[in-house]
Amino acid sequence: MRLLIARVNTSLLVIAWLTVAPSAFADDQASKRPRVTNLQLTPQWLADDRFIRFRHQLSHDRSEYVLVETATGERQTAPDRKSLADLLAKLGIDTTESAADIQPRRTTETGSETSIEFTNETDSPIRLFWIDTDGHEHQYQQIDAGETVSQHTFAGHVWSIKNSKKQVLGYFRAEDESTSFKIVAAMQPIVEEGIPPSVPERRWSVDIDAVEREASGYKVPGDTYTCYELRVVDSKTGESTQPLAERFDFGRPRVHWINSHRFAVQKIDRGHQRFRVFVVDLETGKTNTIVDEQTETFIWTAHGPPVPVCTYLNQSSEMIHSSEKSGWRHLYLVDLDSKNNAAAITQGEWVVRGIEYIDEDKRQVVFTASGREPGRDPYLLHYYRVDFDGTNLVLLTPGDGQHTVQFSPGRDYYVDTYSRVDCPPIHELRLSDDGSLICSLAQSDVSQWLDGGHQMPEVFSAKGRDGETEIWGMICKPRGFDPQQSYPVIEAIYAGPHDSHVPKTFHSRHADEELTDLGFVVVRIDGMGTANRSKAFHDVCWHNLKDAGFPDRIGWIRDAAKTRPYMDLDRVGIFGTSAGGQNAAGAVLFHGNFYKAAAAFCGCHDNRLDKASWNEQWMGYPVGPQYAQSSNIDHAHKLTGRLLLMVGEQDTNVPPHSTTRFADALVRANKDFEYLVMPDAGHGNGGDYGRRRMRDFFQRHLQGIHPPNRNADEVILNERF
Repeated sequence: MRLLIARVNTSLLVIAWLTVAPSAFADDQASKRPRVTNLQLTPQWLADDRFIRFRHQLSHDRSEYVLVETATGERQTAPDRKSLADLLAKLGIDTTESAADIQPRRTTETGSETSIEFTNETDSPIRLFWIDTDGHEHQYQQIDAGETVSQHTFAGHVWSIKNSKKQVLGYFRAEDESTSFKIVAAMQPIVEEGIPPSVPERRWSVDIDAVEREASGYKVPGDTYTCYELRVVDSKTGESTQPLAERFDFGRPRVHWINSHRFAVQKIDRGHQRFRVFVVDLETGKTNTIVDEQTETFIWTAHGPPVPVCTYLNQSSEMIHSSEKSGWRHLYLVDLDSKNNAAAITQGEWVVRGIEYIDEDKRQVVFTASGREPGRDPYLLHYYRVDFDGTNLVLLTPGDGQHTVQFSPGRDYYVDTYSRVDCPPIHELRLSDDGSLICSLAQSDVSQWLDGGHQMPEVFSAKGRDGETEIWGMICKPRGFDPQQSYPVIEAIYAGPHDSHVPKTFHSRHADEELTDLGFVVVRIDGMGTANRSKAFHDVCWHNLKDAGFPDRIGWIRDAAKTRPYMDLDRVGIFGTSAGGQNAAGAVLFHGNFYKAAAAFCGCHDNRLDKASWNEQWMGYPVGPQYAQSSNIDHAHKLTGRLLLMVGEQDTNVPPHSTTRFADALVRANKDFEYLVMPDAGHGNGGDYGRRRMRDFFQRHLQGIHPPNRNADEVILNERF
């Protein structure tokens, strides 16, 4: 609460209590926020992995240093750094040893929407890059000297900053809570081992469209793409041959040399319905088709897939191919010497989510997967190891939660950290050989956080539209929750088919706290059409992005409310950004009988106006009537309920005219809506101002509360009571 003092005339003051969003006084309150201990654990491996040391938080203001012998789990503690140094010296361990640089170098998870604020305090411009799940860089905006920008992102996404010499100054991982970083002149470039300080940007393996979108206009569905022919040139004679007659009509050929005279080349046909791998032998002149995968929907090769489609081995003429041809994403060992010879490394009704490590000597692969452990949330990531022939599958992370693993340099041991949105982190030391537990290292203590009135998010699942498939999501309740009260419900939506989006790890401050603190129940759901379940689950989006899983989402919310009468389904709102902005607006166009108010930020309101590489993958090529059927613009006349549209004037991701044309269609349909263009803003949710406008919007239309006239002659005391 805040105390508002407004001057009505020279002799009268009106005093009132107002409910305001916590971000307005977040800086003042940061030091008062209840402490959650041991959310993270950063291990340092010493003496050839014989010991691990880390800082253990005992309470909000006390910590100790812990040294653990990895072979036995024997634990010794020291109250401060000096005591730790003395302990290490007694054990004969060089105290100058330090952990390897553990800065994040790629995105490994996609959580809730958030933002990172960057301030450039150097005297030259810097560049901001998003690093995808494969470690590829995607250039975003330039930050001029002295400039501060807010970048919309998702929790878990990794960003890097480069100077004008293309040197990396730092890596940054987004958290659920919006964070800020200052880039100062004293920052030294990060030098990778074996890589010179200044290296060219990786353009060859980066998605072409991710580069093209930095230009004034990127390719949109149906545009003409540059075609490529594959030719081989003899470096001695200059003679050119064309080993493959087919042209590459979607992106450049991706070539991998097997040896001096043989190479493999990947080809994805435009429309994403056929993927092939050819092997060319320059001595014989023969070209063999090793992989030829076709589908009636789409093959996921761009904007995502968490597992590379092809991972070539170094010690043999083999590759690991990831495919959903069985109905679930799995790994296959392909012999590049034998046509159509592929053996399953993994199989079953569960999903491989990533390749962590390949040991070619032992012919083993360590990978992440979800959905294999019965009775658990099927999105929770676990780590496994398996032999190339599919035998000796070992579960390395048995705990019921979302796992991250930090291996020792020798890979004999690892720290396993796991949590859920309703379970604080647990950190364990395990043996790589069989995944057995050596000892528990630390657990997060949230007692003070709970005593402060915070509510643990609730995981909930319900049957989807088919009456069989479980749909999973989470419910966030207001602080000081009273089950006897009635609360309006707001869904935070992002239904982009390139991932699943409901957070799976514990955070002491969730992204929707600004709304729950105002008395809203906020839900997040992964409906059909999103990724990381079966291929059939994913295929629901095909030619049908307007679906956005709404039949599953609405059913899920109704099922949740049956046993939670505090959820008022006569007052349901929804908001989203980017693809989520398209979804949020679609909610009040196609499902206005359920959703009463929607806030849509920088939405792609017609898939014909957005980048071809993303939209053609889900909506198909050539452009057909399915695009119009999913267009918010073409269906603007169906609007019911309340709608807030917001767009950044300088958006280079989704073109601002997508929102402008939607607004024009609404005007022509004589519909009432709110429309806010943010000057000089990029792709995102409008920062503090945009989020405040959204909170005001939902308070007016779902709670009947009219926010104060912030343009009046008034004095706001920045104090919370």
